[in-house]
Amino acid sequence: MIEGGPGMVQHAFQPWLRRRRLPMVLVAAALAVAVAATGRLQSADIMPPGVDPAEMEPLELQPPDADVTPAIAPFDEDIPGLDYTLTITGTEDPDLLRIFDGVSLLRELRDRPPRTFAGLLRRIEDDLDRFRTVLRSEGFYDGTVDYMVDDEAEPIEVIVTVTPGEPFVLSSFDVTYVSVNDIPPPTTPSLEDLGLTIGMRARAAPVVAAGRRLIDHLINDARPFAERTDRRAVVDYRDRTMTVDVFVDPGPPAGFGPVTFEGLDRTRLDYVEQWIDWSVGEPFRQDSLDTVQSGLVGTGLFASVVVTHAEALDADGNVPIQVSVIEDKPRSIGASIGWSTDRGFGGRAFWEHRNLFGRDEDLRLSADLDQLEQGGRIEFVRPNFRRLDRRLFATAQASRVDTDAFEGFTASLASGLEWPLGGNWFASAGGLIEYSNLDDGDGRQSSVLGGIPLTVSYRGADDDLDPTTGVRFDLGLTPFAGQSGTATFFHLTDVGLAAYYPIDDRRRYVLAGRTRIASIVGEETTDIPANRRLYAGGAGSIRGFGFQLVGPLDAANDPIGGRSALELTGEVRARVWREFAVVPFVAAGNVYDSSLPDFSEPLRWAAGLGLRYHTPIGPLRLDVAFPVNRRPDVDDRFQIYISIGQAF
Repeated sequence: MIEGGPGMVQHAFQPWLRRRRLPMVLVAAALAVAVAATGRLQSADIMPPGVDPAEMEPLELQPPDADVTPAIAPFDEDIPGLDYTLTITGTEDPDLLRIFDGVSLLRELRDRPPRTFAGLLRRIEDDLDRFRTVLRSEGFYDGTVDYMVDDEAEPIEVIVTVTPGEPFVLSSFDVTYVSVNDIPPPTTPSLEDLGLTIGMRARAAPVVAAGRRLIDHLINDARPFAERTDRRAVVDYRDRTMTVDVFVDPGPPAGFGPVTFEGLDRTRLDYVEQWIDWSVGEPFRQDSLDTVQSGLVGTGLFASVVVTHAEALDADGNVPIQVSVIEDKPRSIGASIGWSTDRGFGGRAFWEHRNLFGRDEDLRLSADLDQLEQGGRIEFVRPNFRRLDRRLFATAQASRVDTDAFEGFTASLASGLEWPLGGNWFASAGGLIEYSNLDDGDGRQSSVLGGIPLTVSYRGADDDLDPTTGVRFDLGLTPFAGQSGTATFFHLTDVGLAAYYPIDDRRRYVLAGRTRIASIVGEETTDIPANRRLYAGGAGSIRGFGFQLVGPLDAANDPIGGRSALELTGEVRARVWREFAVVPFVAAGNVYDSSLPDFSEPLRWAAGLGLRYHTPIGPLRLDVAFPVNRRPDVDDRFQIYISIGQAF
């Protein structure tokens, strides 16, 4: 049995010299307290004067089992390692235990046991130093760390005993401005705004963060050159308190100066100037520069955007601003392919220009082709139309369709505006006109419709192709009027909701669910053009059933469509090994002739299993689905879907 405490092992072995990168918690922790003197008061430099913690080069150490004393154990690949277990006792604080586990080399290198007992002791001593630093950074300045090794156990037992003691508390946080030549001096935010409270545990992280918040406040309050010059922390071991003094040079007050743009080629100056929301002479705010940078990056026009201010004031007391950009290539082409048992092979190809006239206009030409539908589409989008965040869009499309429900030709024109409502909420309104010439089994019918699509949507998911958290919601309201044999008028309401919930912190296991309910009022089913009726079944609907095959059927078992639809889907996305995931899922739904689901027919259920391979452009998807309550003369025994992206 070997026992040890502070300083015992370090006298027996040389310290290792090569540097090893430490976790960020240790970088902050190591800056917590550096004792400068003995006695009642001890000075503790939380950070070296004038150094931003984000700019510190983390300390690096050689791995503790390295052979710094070759005579003890010559290197030999055949020498077995010393297996050990680690137990941390003395505290039940879950936060401390979590931090200890995160910084422990004994824990991190458990699968790489040392070859010598000396190597194990070096790991232990390294952990003791790390744990003591953690205690100080968490406000336990007189805590102790000891260890015991049972070298007769198999595997060897390492027991580290941590005694935190009573925490020290913050008794004051004072800010002193140096080199202030203007009156009045800068305003200082409250302790609450800095994230501090007198009497709180004297942890290093909140104190360091408070210093950053103070500088952020000043540079957003017309002080672009504000910087911290010193910080001093004093720990009183008698009162168990810590006082902090921060010294800041606020620099001169400044206003916004003239703005110059560099690097614009195809993009027009008046377009990028929309993001400049200040006038020359207004008080400087750093967050305004950040808004300009994030806004220009968000356009997708630029490979690089850098917004900076000059290092000195001009003659008027303002700070000039420069926006430097590197324009990205405006054109791109792309293609995708897929296959399913109900639609066969299919693909899409597109060409787009993302800066057509120099104001971020997007023009996309695309073509879609599979065994059921062949068509083309032209899309034009003008972002930030007349004001930021308002989007003008227009589309023209035509397609030839040949499904079990109908066959024929359709063409449409649509245009509208989209604008944000706040947060992740958006609304849009527009108009469309559509022509169709279709045969639904009861004869060919030509139709002309006009519609006014109105939508409200919530876009709270974290990714389009592979969402792992958040919610999507869509509400569509579209009144239609026109001619389809006779005058026709009907109203479509379509509501969709999808939610994603990660089970673990790494989001490798995700619960996902989707529901859709739609309704048409105003006309009977047969008086509605076939392409505007409601259908269900297929890859984007109810997997396991053929395309559009869920719902009312005619005498030939071809789908008729309906006036209401209900779809429900749930799945578990489990990333089980590297980039591979398995996805068990269940789906249900039906289509009804009534304007609201009346459940005159039971829900059609399906279940299946999917495989995903995650790539930088999205997951490759393979799903196999089986109808549970299969209709023998209608539904196939299974359906297979291959594509890019999640099912929803």
